[in-house]
Formats: sequence, structure tokens, C-alpha cells
Amino acid sequence: MGIVVFPQGPMLFASRPILTSNQEGPVRGSVIFGRFLDGGEIERIAQGVDAFLKVTILGQGKESAAQQEIVKKMQVVGETMAISAEGGKNITGAMLVDDLFGKPALLLEATLQRSVFARGQRAIFVLRWLFFGISGAICLVVMLLLDRLVVRPVVELSDSVSRIGEEADGNGRVGSEGPAEIRRLATAINTMLAGLARATRQLSGKNAQLEQEIAERKELEQEREKLIAQLQEALTQVKTLSGFLPICASCKKIRDDSGYWKQIETYLAAHADVTFSHGLCPDCAKKLYGEFIDVDEALNNT
Repeated sequence: MGIVVFPQGPMLFASRPILTSNQEGPVRGSVIFGRFLDGGEIERIAQGVDAFLKVTILGQGKESAAQQEIVKKMQVVGETMAISAEGGKNITGAMLVDDLFGKPALLLEATLQRSVFARGQRAIFVLRWLFFGISGAICLVVMLLLDRLVVRPVVELSDSVSRIGEEADGNGRVGSEGPAEIRRLATAINTMLAGLARATRQLSGKNAQLEQEIAERKELEQEREKLIAQLQEALTQVKTLSGFLPICASCKKIRDDSGYWKQIETYLAAHADVTFSHGLCPDCAKKLYGEFIDVDEALNNT
């Protein structure tokens, strides 16, 4: 079985030995069958394999540059077949067919449409957009769930904490709505706020008590300063009246620091907190008015 190139074209032939019906010898000769590979035969084979076949005779200068390049590559690597893909539509397989003498005679090219590949590409395209659509829907659902279950409760919790911070009494509490984690957080915040309120009340009581103690201390300090001033004034007066006082042995006048003689009542009134009222002792009264009245009787009547 082989190929022989004739001027009329390539011929595919096969030979069988002539044997008996039992496939036994001796061989009586050979039977040779041959058929030209013309356009009709190639079309029949192409319909059988559902491919486009092209047969090129080598050595006659009918090869294109691409076919020459394919033949050269196969001869360099020592292979008789080569497969190449033309974009995403077709795939081409080339095969060198030797003649009866072992020389390359034909270049057989079969081109198939990549229908499976095209369907795969379409399936990938559809799956890709389906994936994007499903992913977008899932992201939207997740965002809505996060907004409802996490973001919104957290925002409400933050607003409640800010509102409580602006209030002066500190008795406000945050709401405990939402998921379990948000409720636990709200409970912890309320517990903290209750502790802060108790601490604030205790601090206010301590502040009031401290202010009262400060006021009492100020009053005591003022009283102490007043008492010190009085003591200092008394001490000044005591110092002023103490010491050596020059006094007249006859008229009983006292000489001050400037050297002037003053009545004793004038000096004491200036240097001590005393006020004098004048009167007559019994002896002076007898001395001055004894010849006019009975002094003893007058004193007894008063």
C-alpha cells in the first residue's frame, strides 16, 4: 500500500497476494488496486471525515510559502505531522505522505472548524456574565443585610451615644435593638453610663460637701483673722499703757512721748479704750462744798 505520483496525478494503490480460499499458498501472483486522488475522491473522503482536505504534490513548485515552511519545520524536527490553530475558528493538521520509494510526495492538509472550541468560548462568555450577575446580586444582598443588621444599628447607637454626651443630666440610655452583638454592646454601654451616672452623683455630693467645708473654713478663717486683729489691737493697747509713765506728783498730769503734759483722763482716753465720767469723791466734796451742805447726808440720800 502506498502512493505513486504519475503525470496525471497521485495514485493510491494497494496490493494483495493471490492465495487460496483458505488463505494458503503458494502465492500465485499479486493483485494491485489503484485509484487516482482527484478532486472527486478527495471531496468524498472530506465528507466522510467532516473536514476540508487539501492535497498538494511536492516537488513540482506548486507549494505556497506557508506550506514550504510547514514542510521545512517537519523535516527539521523529524516529524511527519504538524497541527496549528488558526485563531479561534479553525484548526489545521498537516501530514507528509511518502511515495513508494520513501520520498515525501504529498502534503495532506485537513482543516476542521473548531465548533467545540467556539461553543466552549460561548459557554465561558455566558458563565462569565452569569458569574458577574450572580456576584453583583450577592454583593447587593450582602450590602443590604449589612446596612440593615450592622451599619444602621451602629449608626443609631453612635447617634444615641452622641446625644447622651450632649445631655447634662447623664441619665440617657441607648436603645438595645438589632443583632445580638449590637444588643450586647448596647447593654455594656448602658451599664457604663449607669456607672458614670452613679459616679457623677457621688462626685456632685462630694463637691457640695467640699464647697460647704470650704465655706465653713473661710468663715473660721475670717473669725480667726478678726480675733487675731482684736488680739493685736489689745496687745498694742497693752504695750502702749505699759512701761514707765512720768506723772506729776501734784496735779497728776502725765507727760507723753512728745514732752507735753496732759490730764490723766485725756492721756488714757487717747491710749486706751476707756471713757471717763466726772464726779466728786467724798473727801473733795467736803473740801469744796462742806461749808454749804452736809456732804455725808447728801451721799446717803443718793
